[in-house]
Amino acid sequence: MDGEMVAVSMTGGCGLNSYSRNSAYQRKVVENAKELMSKAIVEKLEISNCSSSNTFRVADLGCSVGPNTFLAVHNIVDAVERKYQSQGLQIPEFQVFFNDHASNDFNQLFTSLPPERRYYATGVPGSFRGRLFPSSSLHFVHSSSAVHWLSRVPNEVVDKASPAWNKGRIYYSNSTNEVVKSYEAQFFNDMLSFLSARAQEIVNGGFMALILPVRSNGTPHSQVFLNKATELVGCCLVDMVTRGMISEEKVDTFNIPWYIASVQQVETVVKRNGSFRIEIMKSFPAKQRHTIISKAGPITETNEAISEMENWLSTKWNFEGNGTESIINRASEISVRGFLFMIMDNLNKDDNRTVVPLGHGDPSVFPCFRTCDIAEDAVVDALRSAKYNCYAQQNGILPARRAVAEYLSCDLPYNLSEDDVFLTLGCGQAIDVILRVLARPGANILLPRPGFPLYEACAVCCNLEVRHYDLLPERGWEADLEAVEGLSDENTVAIVIINPGNPCGCVYTRQHLEKVAETARKLRILVIADEVYDHLAFGSTPFVPMGVFGSVVPVITLGAISKRWLVPGWRLGWLVTSDPSGILKISGLVKTIMNCVNVSPDPPTFIQGALPQILEKTKDDFFLKIVNTLREAAETCYNKIKEIPCITCPNKPEGSMFVMVKLNLSLLDDIGDDVEFCIKLAKEESVVVLPGTAVGLKNWLRITFAIEPSFLEDGIGRIKAFYIRHAKMH
Repeated sequence: MDGEMVAVSMTGGCGLNSYSRNSAYQRKVVENAKELMSKAIVEKLEISNCSSSNTFRVADLGCSVGPNTFLAVHNIVDAVERKYQSQGLQIPEFQVFFNDHASNDFNQLFTSLPPERRYYATGVPGSFRGRLFPSSSLHFVHSSSAVHWLSRVPNEVVDKASPAWNKGRIYYSNSTNEVVKSYEAQFFNDMLSFLSARAQEIVNGGFMALILPVRSNGTPHSQVFLNKATELVGCCLVDMVTRGMISEEKVDTFNIPWYIASVQQVETVVKRNGSFRIEIMKSFPAKQRHTIISKAGPITETNEAISEMENWLSTKWNFEGNGTESIINRASEISVRGFLFMIMDNLNKDDNRTVVPLGHGDPSVFPCFRTCDIAEDAVVDALRSAKYNCYAQQNGILPARRAVAEYLSCDLPYNLSEDDVFLTLGCGQAIDVILRVLARPGANILLPRPGFPLYEACAVCCNLEVRHYDLLPERGWEADLEAVEGLSDENTVAIVIINPGNPCGCVYTRQHLEKVAETARKLRILVIADEVYDHLAFGSTPFVPMGVFGSVVPVITLGAISKRWLVPGWRLGWLVTSDPSGILKISGLVKTIMNCVNVSPDPPTFIQGALPQILEKTKDDFFLKIVNTLREAAETCYNKIKEIPCITCPNKPEGSMFVMVKLNLSLLDDIGDDVEFCIKLAKEESVVVLPGTAVGLKNWLRITFAIEPSFLEDGIGRIKAFYIRHAKMH
């Protein structure tokens, strides 16, 4: 196959090897997309732009021979009718255009049209890379499992004189970087042609739904299931060359013309076209297909086995489709851990330099951030006492709860009691518990942006609506309290404040916290104060706990020994009701918290047993040493970052272990956004940084300075080298 234009049509007819009898996977894709597409039509389609005519025109591009195209069109027509009905409008007539290459079996397509269809059907032969319809004539365009096919095999991969000659392979996924780049460039050219043509054909406000296989950002091409299957075919062909069954030249001139783009590449090409905006983008998990390969031609027994296997695989199991998988997948997608794993997957294994972890929040692996002897001895004593091998009381053992109450009361104008304290499996479980307790149908919660994404992940899992308020970098990352009032309504239950700040490194003044309390009181919502970094303040602003204003508004304080004692793996945190007025108890919230922890896992009992000794006996010099180390690291980080032109740090960090810095992409030649920056940085410099997208602020970065000083300087030096290599030439 040379680099000329190709017209790939599916096998026609209705025989054993026809597309119509071998497209169960593609049908499943259409079925999976039904709910999302219907929702988008009902919520997003602007029918005011479609009502000038009584005809609603739909095009399915790359329709093949059926029957999947008929299912897709049926779903679209159903959703559009519901949209018209919901607005009390007369349902229009529907005209559907079925498009595919001229070589497509349109006879098979039209002989199998559903007899009870509610539309007029028209065939439109031709390539969808160019114009097919008059200007502003279509209201809805659909294409499923089609646009990843390329219009041609890239010329370079079949040119023996080209560095991208794909000798001995039929595909790009395990080939050289030159081959991959050629396929990628062809995909971008084809998609831009496709979008340009559709931009002229679709009415203003019209809709287009594209369903195509993609790979997660950062996933190597060789790890994509569809690509693995294609490479298997290539291996078979090479084996046939070795056995003399086909010629080597035939394999060298044959290349599969499709490309599996990343999610980011799809977003980029849409943005580059400029005529469309992405309303909804969602990934559906791919289902693996089982294939039987025989050396001979079709055999009856094999066909029966395949048929039986397909029936088995298509069986609807009772545990399938319970609706939770999409919720859990979405929650996982927005986690810090998920982003960091994705970036670390791009580390160059051949780079012998030490990986510099500037994206994590766990400094405990470094000698300068080791916990104190008192904490370690307390755990050893608790273990050896044999008193804590048992289950604990649901809200924590009494001595540990009393120790937390006394520890926190030192900074408050009132005393907490052990009954105000609920011990949790780290601060993460405290977040999960309070959000589950507050969730109810229609409720919403106010989260900071940028913020800690675990809050959003937990909210997603318990169907608690999230509303983001902005933190203002020009005001030291203070909360935009005017916006908070505008976001709140009668269903708002709480506002989350993270102080000291993750990811911003800010420490709020007493005056600002008082304004937060007054705003929350005005809105009749409680304050969730995430103080897991309590007392890790090293700037001019001292740490003030939100509980100081517990008499103004009810406060739920979340904390842990994870950060101040540098032991996140010990998994001991707390949820505390800082509410001297007793509002939370009167409202029944305290009882609900108790019921929730009663059905939740407990922190290790022996760590609870060690907690009184840890909290009461740790000496101030340990805390002072850690704070001084963080202060020096923050100073180094801030000063070194100023040497990198493409990164701006609006505020020197004053607390926690992080700083937010802004990317200036206009100074970089080949970086599209913060995620691409971090992926390429990991690949080229073995430095891991968290993209701001992970914490809600696109084209920013979160950098941790809580690592060994020599590592910190080396890591920022590598970032500077990365900038120099990617800087635009002026």
